[in-house]
Amino acid sequence: MTDTRSLTCWLALDEATLDNGCMWYVPGSNLEKTRQHNFAGKNSHALITKCDESEGVACPIKVGDMIVHDGKTLHYSRGNITSNRRRALITNYRSKEMIEWERSIGFDHRNEEIEEEKN
Repeated sequence: MTDTRSLTCWLALDEATLDNGCMWYVPGSNLEKTRQHNFAGKNSHALITKCDESEGVACPIKVGDMIVHDGKTLHYSRGNITSNRRRALITNYRSKEMIEWERSIGFDHRNEEIEEEKN
């Protein structure tokens, strides 16, 4: 794919803490050569790559705070180990070429949302 630009805006609707799954980022990873990666699962746009947690920096944020990151920035969450929610409004911006490619391999953002609602 010639145009791999993407941008994600992550707006906290609930406080994001270490315990309820705040985002972690690997500083400078957007400037590195792309690491070998695989899709996390069928019909998922999430990717998995080898990353040692010591490379990451936790980014807890308050309600109403927003994190913006480039699509090449390695990021992850440990998951929520509390009984509290960690909701966020996530907006992704991708090139038309990238969206067409994702759909050509069977990934549809709308279908992912429907599947999450069923679970």
